Order: sequence, then C-alpha cells, then structure tokens
Amino acid sequence: MKKTFILLVSVCIATMTMAQAPDGVFAKASVAPVIDGVVDAVWAGATVYNIDKPFKTEAPTLGASGETTWQAMWNAEGVYVLLKVMDDAFYPNYLAPGYVEGANGFANWQFDKPELYFNVNGIVKDGFGGSVPGHYQLAPGFTDGKNDGTPITLADGVTYAMKVTGSNYIAEYFIPNTKLIDNAGLQFDKTGTIGFDVTIIDRDPYGTTTHQRAVWANIGDINESNSNMDDIGHVTFEGAEMAITIDEVTLNTGGTITADNGTLQMVATILPLESISPIKWTVVNGTGRATIDNKGLLKGIADGTVSVKATAVDAMLADDMVDVVISGQVVTRTDVSMVKDGFFDDSTRAAWSKGTVADGILVCDPLPPVVNSNAWDWVTTQIVAVSIEDKDVPYIFTFKAWADAVRTFNVDFEDSGNSRYGYSSDTQSTYGTSDWTFDVTTTPTIYVFHVTFSNMKENSNQSMNFMLGLADQPVYLDSVMLLKESDYNLYTSSKKSLIANTLNVYPNPIDANNQLTVELASANVKVSIYNAIGQKMMEKVSTGNVARFDVSNLHKGMYFIKLDDGTTQKFVK
Repeated sequence: MKKTFILLVSVCIATMTMAQAPDGVFAKASVAPVIDGVVDAVWAGATVYNIDKPFKTEAPTLGASGETTWQAMWNAEGVYVLLKVMDDAFYPNYLAPGYVEGANGFANWQFDKPELYFNVNGIVKDGFGGSVPGHYQLAPGFTDGKNDGTPITLADGVTYAMKVTGSNYIAEYFIPNTKLIDNAGLQFDKTGTIGFDVTIIDRDPYGTTTHQRAVWANIGDINESNSNMDDIGHVTFEGAEMAITIDEVTLNTGGTITADNGTLQMVATILPLESISPIKWTVVNGTGRATIDNKGLLKGIADGTVSVKATAVDAMLADDMVDVVISGQVVTRTDVSMVKDGFFDDSTRAAWSKGTVADGILVCDPLPPVVNSNAWDWVTTQIVAVSIEDKDVPYIFTFKAWADAVRTFNVDFEDSGNSRYGYSSDTQSTYGTSDWTFDVTTTPTIYVFHVTFSNMKENSNQSMNFMLGLADQPVYLDSVMLLKESDYNLYTSSKKSLIANTLNVYPNPIDANNQLTVELASANVKVSIYNAIGQKMMEKVSTGNVARFDVSNLHKGMYFIKLDDGTTQKFVK
C-alpha cells in the first residue's frame, strides 16, 4: 500500500490560505562533501528540513513527513545541497512506455525528478521566476545508466549525482558561487537572506495519471516557482561574514597554444589574498577563437590572437586582461556549433527531448496521427544557451531534413521564459522572427537559416524546437548546427569541414539502385568507405571530381566516406 501525505482537504485549504514562507539555514561546511550520492559525515552538521507540503491539491506519494528531506551547506567555493527522497515507485522519464520513441508527448518535468530554486537578488519577492537574472532553477533529470552516484558536471560548473536504491534516491549537488550571481552581475551577499526552495516531482506508473509535486515552501498560491518565486522559502548562511572585496586582479602573462584543441591554464592573482569573491573568466575573440571554462582553462579553436579577461564578481569589479596567440587549429563542427549531438553520434538521444536515433539520424515520428492541427502538437527540443554578450551577433542555423512524403515543417527558437523570439530575414520566416515554416521533401536537403537574438534582456536559454504537429509523416534530421556567422565561415574554410559543397554524398540514404555518388572539390582523390566500427569496406580513386560505388554488397547500416585529408561524411544504407 502506498504511503501518502495525511492531510484532510479542509486542512490543506487552510494551509494554502495562511501559508508563510519557511526559514532555513545553510550550514558552514567544515569540509566539502564528495558529490557522489553518498551521505558523508559532514552532512551531520546541517539541519534537516522536510519536503512534505503538496503543491496546490496534488497528492505525491513520497512517504510520511520527515522521510523526504533537504539539507544544505556552503563554503568559499559555493553551495552544497543534499536531498533524500522516499518514493514508493521510481519512475523517471526514460521508463515511460513509448517515451524513447517520442510517441506519448510527455515532457521531462512530468516524471520523477527533483528541482532546486534560488533567488539571490536583494528583493526576495519581485514577481519573477526562473528566467530572470538572479533567479535560478536547477532541474536536471535522471540519466539512464548513471543513477549509481556518478557525478555529472554541467558547462556552468554545477555538479550533481543521483544514487537510486530501489525506489528511493539521494540527489547531491554542488553549485559554484559563479553560478549564483545577482541581477547586478555580482556575487550575492551571504550575510543577507536569499530565496530557496525544493520541488520533488513524483510520477507513478500506476494510480495517478499525471505528475504530483511536494515542496518545502511554495505550495502554489501564486504560481509554480519556475514562473514566480515570491512564495519560496528564505535561507541564511551560518557564520557568513561581510565579504572582503578584491582590489586588484593580475593575470599570469599571456602565452601560446600550438596543438589542435590545446589548452592553457590561466591563473589570476588577487589582492587582498583573503578575498573570496569568485572570478569570472571571459574570452574576447579577436583574429583567433577560444573558449574558457569557469576555472580559467583556455581551449584553442581557431588560429589567431584572443584576449582573456578575469573579473572579480564583487562591487569593485577589478579585472585584468592578457593576449594569447593560438596556432595549429583545425576547426571542426564540435568546436563551433552550440548544438549538442547535432550529428547524432550518441544513440541514446540524451540531448534531445524526443525521437529515436537510428544509423546516425534522428527519426521524428509523430505517429499515431495527430488530432489537433498545431505545429507544436509534436516537438523535439534542445535548450541552447545564448550569451547576452552575443545579443546582436548574426548566427547561422543549419540542418539536413527529409520525410517519407512531402509535408509541412516548422522550426523555431524561443526564449520561453521571456516570450521572446530572435529576428530573421529569411523568406520562410513569415513574421521576421526565429520561426520558420516550410515544406520538406523526400530528398535529404540542407537548410540554412539566419537569426540574431537581439530581443534579449539577459543570458537566454533558447529552446530550439523542431515541430511536426501539422502532419503525421516521419521527418529525419541530421547535421544540426547553430553557430555564429563568423565561426561558420571558419568552419566551412577548414580542410576537415563537413560542408556539403566540399563532399557531397548521394542518395543518402541509399535507394533501391544501390548506387552511391561522391562529388568532390578536387580531382583524382582517394575515397574510402568505412563501416560504423572503423573497418574499411571499399576504396577507389575518383574519376575527376566524382567517385561512384556499387554498394549492393554492403549490409544495411551507417557508413562513413573518408578522404586522405581527414574530410568525413556519413551515409546510410
């Protein structure tokens, strides 16, 4: 028999009417806990808080009060959160029937997973949700095969681990100070009060027909926390003292990167030494290109010179900048594209909300037939982070698509938190925004669109949506990229570019004639065909700029065309 929260309807209504935001304390950590889903001894010094309030009138089954809890600590590096969840049935998104195939329309947030909310602005009640500066939602779901405490580190430095035992689980997080920046772009004051809350989403494979939620604080009188954080709880930091601001930042002298994708560790020296303000690392790309992580590790992308800047994230905003010379780089798609697994080399489809990966292609099948006639009735999505520093920068959005029959297709970018679209001058963009409607055919075609995200107020999590709800024919996607126009030019000029004008392979997939044609930019080139495990299957020298293969003896599957200079293109039989 399931355990449920023992609350009478009348008591629940009264509680919702008179709810007051609870108070909590983040303990000062004597040592940092290991993020592995195991409860280290240091957690004994942190107060335990119950996550036992139902959101609105929902009825999650997460044990009795005191069995599903949160604890939190802090140190000079950031914040640590530990969740213990007592569940009667573990049901993450990947266990839902048909979820992998994308046939049931369910979203990640409709299944078992925890969510953390922070508001580090000076005004705790400001009417905003998770998309406004100083407001943060941290809500990664479970990853199949990594629920044994395996730590996962995100691009912003957040590390988390999920450890599932039976139907119960422990979730452990580290959130660096560089993630929790207020709306002025500064480190928040730990001597004050911030907003904090935990939501546990509970979805059972039986009993309830939708997700149910338990919270520490926000029971939904106004809205859920992602839309409005006014009713989340209040926390203070045990032992916090007024931060000592940084008066001076000095970077180690510039240097060089000479290896392809080589790295250089940048080091910032601060004065006074006892300051604990985080350092924000940025790269100003000049003639070269590079990226830098939140610990100052610089990675080369394209030849030339870049400027590396370190800025103290406190009221003084002390900074320093040095130049680094980069050489020996070959620009590849993964270097410049903002899309994760846009070439579908990962068969788990982890970066995408729907569809199945087959032979290196994302199969988007909206069957059973859609009843409604909205494009968004079936959608596969990926979230792409766009920096406010690139607000007016022109981007190229490109992908390959085809279908079993001619059908209408809709693609867009939405900053859903602020209901803002980018701008586009493409003819397929009816309203001049980042929203394109067009027909796809049975011929694999590369589409190239243009967009600027000029309508942004702050760093934006753009939702990239491929929407198929206007028809029920399957659509096939490949080679999805979003990149700055300047980086697109770098990419297409690189020797190892995968652009279709350099290496054109067709028909792809192979048709009943079993004849493959490879068109090349140069004459008399050696062309090889490899299978998915790297075995060479066929090879010949092109006749002029064309090489033709009879592939009737190849088994069905994914193959790769490779040239001696490293250029590669995949095809499917």
